[in-house]
Amino acid sequence: MTNNTAFLIIIGIVVLTSIAMVLYRTNPKCRYLSSSILCFLLLSIISTISLGVNYIAAFTGKLDGIGLTSQLAKLIIGEGRWSTELFLKYFEAFTTLCIMLVGFYFIALLYENKRQNKA
Repeated sequence: MTNNTAFLIIIGIVVLTSIAMVLYRTNPKCRYLSSSILCFLLLSIISTISLGVNYIAAFTGKLDGIGLTSQLAKLIIGEGRWSTELFLKYFEAFTTLCIMLVGFYFIALLYENKRQNKA
């Protein structure tokens, strides 16, 4: 994997959320939008926890040297050029993504509830 995996994950979330919006427009009684955002939010939270554990393990020196603690972190960060700064950068990026998805999730819930009350 390359270091662009996190960027590809974010692009994938945006594309899949757009597809969910189109599905929601075709059938407003279903909650495609909030359900899909919730799935992406849960995936993002799991990824953030994995990256956080990896950063803490590298920062505190629990590992012999520096390394990745989980396969998910290895998938996201990739091979080579590891540093605590790189681990922190990925952890902060995914934390920001989680916060944004929480905001989008609540906005989607409000929008769907408002739209269902009108119908």
